[in-house]
Amino acid sequence: MIKCLNIFLLTVVVVSLLLIVALELNLYKQVTVKKNVILMISDGFGPASQVLARNYLQFAKKQSDLILPLDTILVGSSRTKSSSSFITDSAAGATAFSCGLKV
Repeated sequence: MIKCLNIFLLTVVVVSLLLIVALELNLYKQVTVKKNVILMISDGFGPASQVLARNYLQFAKKQSDLILPLDTILVGSSRTKSSSSFITDSAAGATAFSCGLKV
């Protein structure tokens, strides 16, 4: 729990510094503070599922250069395993991923 709090505080400090730099460089005319953050963690949707969906779209549209809408917003992924197995419970994996702490 302490590690999650430390990661959260570090994130707040970094975002605050970035906003200060942006204001100093006049990159933003008006800064609005966001009240919420939405963290979406999919379950059971890995790279193979994304490739299958992309290939099907390209086949159906008969165009080999099409991309999925997800391709433009996907930031990253994670590989999880439990301490005693290569397969982890999805709730435990999502919790560890979201707070950055694996027990």
